[in-house]
Amino acid sequence: RRRRWPESREHRTGSARSEGWYPISRREKARYLRPCPAPRPDPDAPDTQGPNRVLSERRSEQRRLLSAIGSAALPDSDLLKLNQLK
Repeated sequence: RRRRWPESREHRTGSARSEGWYPISRREKARYLRPCPAPRPDPDAPDTQGPNRVLSERRSEQRRLLSAIGSAALPDSDLLKLNQLK
């Protein structure tokens, strides 16, 4: 079986699960970790999915309105009038 990291630690029992917890030095971690962590998204950055997000919210609102009103409460024409008012 080919190992992902050939110079990694050999487990005495043959399985990492049965070993329990043990400290790993920074030198060992540096072998398999990326050099720098992935950048986190900026919360103040503008929304890049603008139009798609708006359409998704509109569809969601429409579904919510339909479930709140109920199909038996108002005929289709009243629902169309409600949509035209928006």
